[in-house]
Amino acid sequence: MRRLLPICFLLIISFSLSANMREDLIEALNNKMYLRIRSLLDQGADLEKKDDTGRSPLTLMVISGNVDMVRLLLRYGSNINSIDDNGYTALHYAVESGQYNIAEILILEGAETNSINNAEETPVYLALKNNDIQMTELLIRNGGELDFIPIIAPVMEDYLKSRVSIRNKLYGLDFLNRTELMEAVFAGDFKTAELLITDGADVNEQNETGLTALMMSAGLGDIYTTRLLLKNGADRNIKDQDGLEAISYAMLTPGNLVVKELLEYNREIDPHALFYALFEGKKEHFSTLLTLSETADIFDDSNRSLLMYAAYLGDYYAVRRIIAKGSDLNLTDGNDRTALAYCVRGMKEPLEDYYQIASALVENGAEKRDLTSSDPEMEKALKGYRL
Repeated sequence: MRRLLPICFLLIISFSLSANMREDLIEALNNKMYLRIRSLLDQGADLEKKDDTGRSPLTLMVISGNVDMVRLLLRYGSNINSIDDNGYTALHYAVESGQYNIAEILILEGAETNSINNAEETPVYLALKNNDIQMTELLIRNGGELDFIPIIAPVMEDYLKSRVSIRNKLYGLDFLNRTELMEAVFAGDFKTAELLITDGADVNEQNETGLTALMMSAGLGDIYTTRLLLKNGADRNIKDQDGLEAISYAMLTPGNLVVKELLEYNREIDPHALFYALFEGKKEHFSTLLTLSETADIFDDSNRSLLMYAAYLGDYYAVRRIIAKGSDLNLTDGNDRTALAYCVRGMKEPLEDYYQIASALVENGAEKRDLTSSDPEMEKALKGYRL
């Protein structure tokens, strides 16, 4: 028994030192004390020592948004795919909090993009849940899969993949296949582009990916070059190898002038462009396209309508515009769900937008059916109370 006492004492001291060392390491990391960090690591501080929620020092630095310390810990060999008690990896936290730079660092260092947490959520799912298209694109570009997303529908999947494809064609290695006219457009060199056209350059020439100079100018948001190309016979309806037209490229631009210019030459609306404008949150684009569309009741291949998506995403502006356009509010998808059901199903912060959407739908004739909600404000909206 006496022999065991010194052993137990040593174990207690060792555990205490380990715990204190971990606390010292976290404090040093939070304060960017490089010499102290190095000293603690040299003394054997455990990079994988977790707190009582299962979070490693790397995970804590990601949560706090400490980019420099994230890089440092990775340089020292921290386990990038360590999970906490909720099944979250460092990448889950970076994505959920919208920290694009940290997410990019983690991915470049080998973070698993399809890791599933205890709630069966992947990083891609969390990015979509936050309606963070830039983050979603980053994940998909680096192996994030949409197959894990139960709410994903063909039109959303098509949109996300198209967005990545467009970026690659404009800024990726596809630049090796550009024509001289495309090079001038990409450089924003209006005079050279004009000179090339005057000398007989084919404005509709496509490279190996199907890209045209007009698609490029539309994707870059260059209104002057877009006008130049259209006036000299550029065809707005040419499709690239993914079936995308110039107007789909224009959905990535912040302004509305390029979209309007393209529509001046051809007012035919590609239904996918409306979905793209909605997903991008481009109100001006959406408003312009919806005004020109013959109907607001546009469906994807899963029989989900534009209104259903707008309600699910919590886009009150789009919902109001679709209602004003005369949409049938009680149309159903393949599972007999209405736009009102999608509104209830999609609820996330800010909740006020969803309350307003539900109230507007009910007020304009949407049938409640057997819909209920545990949220008191949503329940009021479903019952027709004006919010």
